Amino acid sequence: MQVSASIEVDPADLPAVLAQVGRNGPGRVLSLSLKGRNHWAIRTPARSNPWLFSVAGDLRWRPESRRLQVLLKLDANPTRFLAHQSTSDLATIRALAPVDALRLCPVRSSELAAQTLDGGDNVLVGLDRLGGTAFDRREERWQELLAIYLDHLRAMIGAALSPPGLGAQLVRMEFALTQAEVYWELHHRDAISFTADLSKSLLAADGTARVFGKPVMMASHRNTRWTRLPLTKDIAMKTYAKTIDRVRCEISFDARTNQEVRRLRRPSQDVLEVLSSLRHAASRRMQLAWSAMMTDCPLTDETTDLIDFVEHLARAVPEERRRCLLTILVNHRGITETDSASHVPRSICLALEREGIVGRARARRGAGRRYALTLRYSRMVDRLLERHDAPGPLLN
Repeated sequence: MQVSASIEVDPADLPAVLAQVGRNGPGRVLSLSLKGRNHWAIRTPARSNPWLFSVAGDLRWRPESRRLQVLLKLDANPTRFLAHQSTSDLATIRALAPVDALRLCPVRSSELAAQTLDGGDNVLVGLDRLGGTAFDRREERWQELLAIYLDHLRAMIGAALSPPGLGAQLVRMEFALTQAEVYWELHHRDAISFTADLSKSLLAADGTARVFGKPVMMASHRNTRWTRLPLTKDIAMKTYAKTIDRVRCEISFDARTNQEVRRLRRPSQDVLEVLSSLRHAASRRMQLAWSAMMTDCPLTDETTDLIDFVEHLARAVPEERRRCLLTILVNHRGITETDSASHVPRSICLALEREGIVGRARARRGAGRRYALTLRYSRMVDRLLERHDAPGPLLN
C-alpha cells in the first residue's frame, strides 16, 4: 500500500519533531536519515523490525506551507497480524492499544516459522484462527479483521509521524492500494509432492514451458518450491507448499489494482472496499485458471504414492530384509508366505497387509499364502519403470 500524509509544524518546533520521529531506543517505530536539504529517508527499523508491518519512503519539509510531506510504501500482512495475536477474538484485538496489537512476538514468530517450509511466520494455526469449520461468516470475519488491522496501522503510523506535545498536527493521511495478494489453502497429505507434480505437469503441457500463452516461472526458497503462472501483465497465480500438508495458491495483483476494480464496475477509493472487490476478482480468476490447469495438466499422485510406499515398507519390514522384499514386490508384484526363518515369514506378510502394500490373493490355492501388490502400488511401479504389468484386481 501507499501512505501519503501531511503534518503541520511550526518551524521553531521542527528540530524537536524530527528528533522525536527518528528517535532511537525501545519502542522506536521510525528511523530517519538525511538525503538532502529538507529531505529525509524514513522507514521502520531495517534490522530486527519489532512490528507487524514495515514502511519505507520519503519525508520532505515544505517551508512555504509549514508542512512535512510524507510518502511511504507500506508492507502489511493481515494473516501475519492475526497469527501473532494471543487470541482469535476480534473484539479483544480491536480493544488493544495499537502498540500492543502491532508488536511482533519473537517466541510466536519462531513457533510459526518452524511449521512452515519457507520459514515465514504468516500462517494461521488452529480452527479458531482459520474461521471455524463453517464458511457462512468467513468473508465478514475477514473483512472485520482487515478493518481492525488498518485502524491500528493508521493510529500507530499517525502517532509516530506527529508526536504529541510538540506542536505537530496530522492534517491528512491517506491509504491507497497499489499491490495485493489473495490466497487460498488446500489440505493435502503431501503438499510438497502435490506441488512438485503440479510443476512437472505445467512444464509438460508445452515444450517451451508456456501455459495459456504465458511463461511458467519456478524458483525455490528454503524448503519449498513455487510455481508462478502469469495470467495477465499484472496478475499472476503462484502455487507452493506452505506446510507439509497445506498447498497455498495465491493470486497476486502487482499493479493497477484500481483498473481491476473498475473492470468489476465497483469503483471505490476506500481500501477496504477495494480489497473486497479484489477478493471477488481473484476468486473468479483462480477458478478459471485452476479449471484450465486441471484440464490441460492432469495430475497424478505419482510422487505421493512413492513416498507413501517407502514409508509403509519401512514400518512393516526390518531393515535387513527390505531390499529383498522390495525386489520381490517390484518384479513379482506379490509375495508368497514362507516359514519364519526365511525371507518372507507370515509376520512380515501381515505387516505389509496392514500397511496397505499387499492384499491376500484369494484366487490362489495350494502351498503358501499368496499376497499381491495392491493395484495402487502396482500401477505406481508401472509408471516408474514404464511397464504395463499391473494385473487386474485379484483381491476381495
